[in-house]
Amino acid sequence: MWVRGPAKLPSILAALNNHLYEHSEANRYATLFLGCYNDDTRSLVYVNCGHSPPLLLRKERGVERLEATATVLGLFARWERSVAGTHIEPGDLLTIFTDGVTEATAPRGGEFGEQRLPILEQSRTLESSAILRNVELAVEDFRAGEFPQDDLTLVVARAR
Repeated sequence: MWVRGPAKLPSILAALNNHLYEHSEANRYATLFLGCYNDDTRSLVYVNCGHSPPLLLRKERGVERLEATATVLGLFARWERSVAGTHIEPGDLLTIFTDGVTEATAPRGGEFGEQRLPILEQSRTLESSAILRNVELAVEDFRAGEFPQDDLTLVVARAR
């Protein structure tokens, strides 16, 4: 789906929420992070529907969490949302991941969690494929060979 500007995000997501609410079982829902980036202004406008907060690693070593701006999709007929935005500078690194990364479990118990995501900061100067591989290896090592219980999805985008 092509989104032609941030003004369309709320209406697109409201329609998606209504569709999921009407056509899914009552206890089913989806999380979603949907953004619209403008390369001319270097601005990212987004709606985070209960998804794990993406991390925007600033070139100057700060980390910005792109927190939820809406509830999950499909669970409620009345759905509230707001749009948020941020500015992205050259060298910033946007990482979007599913809860399968942070909720990966170890055989001895416990979750990988965000506390182990400094691997992103440690890898920030590498190419995207190397960053992805470092996170994948860290999660695999944490799971100690156990089969994953959930998807492991990570998107890495560096601003040039």
